Amino acid sequence: MTGKAAKAYVAACLLVFAVSLCLLVYQGRKGVQAEEASDLSAETTAGQENYLQYDASLEENTLLMQLPEGVTQQDIELQSDCMAEKVTIRLRKEVGGKQLDRRYFQEHPIRQNISLAESEVKEEQDAVLFTVVLNQPQEASVHLQRETAGTEAEITLQSPASLYDKIVVLDAGHGGNDVGETAVEQDVSLQEKDITLAAVQKAGELLLTQGIRVYYTREDDSSRSPEERVGFANALQADMLISVHVTSAEDTTVYGIRTEYNAQYFIPDFSSADLAYLLLTEVAESTNEKALDIVPGQDDNVVIGEAVIPVAQLDMGFLSNRQERKLLQRNVYIEKVAQGICNAVLLAYKEMEK
Repeated sequence: MTGKAAKAYVAACLLVFAVSLCLLVYQGRKGVQAEEASDLSAETTAGQENYLQYDASLEENTLLMQLPEGVTQQDIELQSDCMAEKVTIRLRKEVGGKQLDRRYFQEHPIRQNISLAESEVKEEQDAVLFTVVLNQPQEASVHLQRETAGTEAEITLQSPASLYDKIVVLDAGHGGNDVGETAVEQDVSLQEKDITLAAVQKAGELLLTQGIRVYYTREDDSSRSPEERVGFANALQADMLISVHVTSAEDTTVYGIRTEYNAQYFIPDFSSADLAYLLLTEVAESTNEKALDIVPGQDDNVVIGEAVIPVAQLDMGFLSNRQERKLLQRNVYIEKVAQGICNAVLLAYKEMEK
């Protein structure tokens, strides 16, 4: 081998060695990173699992939180969202001279005997939020009890049907990006989703004064699927579901009140058709509007068609009719519609009690 060839051979060997060394270092670093990521994931998972601890000795549908001494009722806030089947416990971070955070609940797991889908602990600037997602709508209550080791917060979950004698679900049609029917009157844009929400909220206020527990499928400009709306009412085992809408027609002279009912699911004693009749007559009388007709719900009307409780849809006016467009803008008219809904519900309960 000549001198030049020998030098070239040595250079090639050194290059191969350098490349191999770089590959080994790179693979080693990847392995370390993978182990670190795996460890971090394991710690996170373990931490989440440690927030809750099943305790068969507790009564069913109960959670028990151990808290520092000095916690008061003002330090803990309970938020029940029956529609989302979710309960959130909000605790102030500084309680009893101690700072609460995620680690506190890892060291003091929340004992539970409930049926839940998932749970989560989040931290805000001044509070720790513990949320449980349930498998059905539940109402929650909290009771603080003093123990030698500190304070315990007992959270009890109960089905609405076990708490209330009378339950009505009010459904404000549409919401969010689904605006429903629209029209413009005197440069004012009218959207069905806003009109229905106003009527439902007012009707709910009136029903509450009559001792009736009211649940809403939406209480703001949020979007809910038809399946979510009717599924919620069915899961609550509500006495009735009333879905409120406005409508339109090609013939702009058409006006008045009409209702739809579930003709596919027959309920003895008090049916969807009975509820639709009461809504039609009472809202028409309250508003002094024309009562048009009662019709079976269309096949694509999921809220009507999938209900297993008395259900009716109220069409409270036609946006295509100029006179009714003006009425639907007025609070006094919305209040009359709400009063008619309330009257119909009260009469429905009288019929059910016969």
